[in-house]
Amino acid sequence: MNILDILFPKSCLRCHKSGKYLCDSCVKNTPFAETICPHCNHFSFYGKTHDQCKREHTLDGVISVWKYTGVVRLGITALKYKYAQAIARDLAESAIFEVIKYKIPKSSIFISVPLFKTKDNWRGFNQSELLAKELAIALGYSHLPYVLVRSVDTKPQVSLTKRERVRNMRGKFAVNTAVFDIIDKKRPIIIVDDVWTTGATLKECCKVLKQAGVREVYGLVLAQA
Repeated sequence: MNILDILFPKSCLRCHKSGKYLCDSCVKNTPFAETICPHCNHFSFYGKTHDQCKREHTLDGVISVWKYTGVVRLGITALKYKYAQAIARDLAESAIFEVIKYKIPKSSIFISVPLFKTKDNWRGFNQSELLAKELAIALGYSHLPYVLVRSVDTKPQVSLTKRERVRNMRGKFAVNTAVFDIIDKKRPIIIVDDVWTTGATLKECCKVLKQAGVREVYGLVLAQA
């Protein structure tokens, strides 16, 4: 326990039990996400992309931990909009035992979906970057920040239709050559984000990475809307 825990004691965002922002009981009561192919959204073992769905620049699969409900939804909302950075660690630690079931290759590199620089500066942090870092640490994987950049600011995805989400993300990302050039393109890349709705953001990030030479790209999200 550190001084912050004493001054600002943690309590569950749902039931208010002391100790964690996401208590074990509330996490257990949050339903797990469906394992779906990221291209067609139909069932797929371990979230792998169906062979018939694969295209040159598609995601190779997506790992989704929970449904976007209950204490997980409260945690993600607090992380994004109430600037509670410490919640990222509790979310990551709660997700560990589900994520390890997917047997992600140890050579994988965890990266994040980038924010536009002014939004990152205004918020003070990128919630996806915090989650990528905490998950990589908790699971024992390599983490590399700032691999991608968001070259153009975009409208919030939450209020858009599926078609609008795709159009909103198109052409908005690029590789950060200063970081990207040191990556072994044969190593799988795991793009971490908070919520999967239509997958438009992760799919666009994947497209940019594969166009730049990465062989395998997967998505990892805490919740599936």
